[in-house]
Amino acid sequence: MSFLVCFCSILAPLLKLILLAYTSAGYLLDWSDKSLSFCLKLYQHLDEWGMFDVYMLGILVSYIKMKDMGALVPGFGLLSFSILLVVATACSTVFDPHIVWNKIGSQTADDSDEEAALVKS
Repeated sequence: MSFLVCFCSILAPLLKLILLAYTSAGYLLDWSDKSLSFCLKLYQHLDEWGMFDVYMLGILVSYIKMKDMGALVPGFGLLSFSILLVVATACSTVFDPHIVWNKIGSQTADDSDEEAALVKS
């Protein structure tokens, strides 16, 4: 159970941001389509596992329920989690995977046209 919490709250968001940065850099620098398609598939699969909204609701419910029991001091962890929540949400909102898929498709079509021209000559 603790591995699942660690994966969904730390590893999946970190891997999503790394994959998003790699995919964006690959799109801008025209890297190979195989690595971009693999990273984009993995990013879209991990997008389902980043459950920030569930964790934020859990934090809010526990804060509301436990505020009368003792002194709760929001610290650096809550601030870091909130910043991660905002950054990941903004990245997911702005990123359009269809643009990258279209570029991968056009690169594949261009490569097959070049191979056909080489075969004809």
